Amino acid sequence: MDIENGDNRWFSRRPEEGEEAQWLKESSQPNRKFKFQARQGRKCKMHKGSCNCGAVSFTVEGDLAPPDACHCSQCRKQSGHYWASTDVPDDRITIHGEDNITWYQASEKVRRGFCKTCGCFLFWDPIHHPRIAVAMGAFDGATGAKLGSHIYVADKGGYYEIADGLPQNEQ
Repeated sequence: MDIENGDNRWFSRRPEEGEEAQWLKESSQPNRKFKFQARQGRKCKMHKGSCNCGAVSFTVEGDLAPPDACHCSQCRKQSGHYWASTDVPDDRITIHGEDNITWYQASEKVRRGFCKTCGCFLFWDPIHHPRIAVAMGAFDGATGAKLGSHIYVADKGGYYEIADGLPQNEQ
């Protein structure tokens, strides 16, 4: 359903790649539903992705922040190695198939989102913060993003070295 609101139109569908849009949050955590508002003269770069089976998909509007590689024990155990992700503001992401996401409460401050069908680890959600980390490996095709840093390197596995010259943070 489209709604007229002054000079703006609000749409219940997501924008297509290249379409003019500004993402607007419709509801807060844990249900992430978004709408977009069309504006003249603004072109959006859209990044799409999904889990392995396609039950969960997402679209991110705009350029991606430089991803980091997390070497903490939880990320290593859940991904099989280190986990690379990019932080996305809540107002720039739309997630489809939310009923297919299982949230694991990893700590008091964060939860991790998996597809309940294929088990794909997609999201790292710092509760009560206006952003979500999205797995770089879940994006469809090239994103243009380049790894920015390594975090929790004090916990890294003993079977590999980090030798790419990027900043390394103990925590």
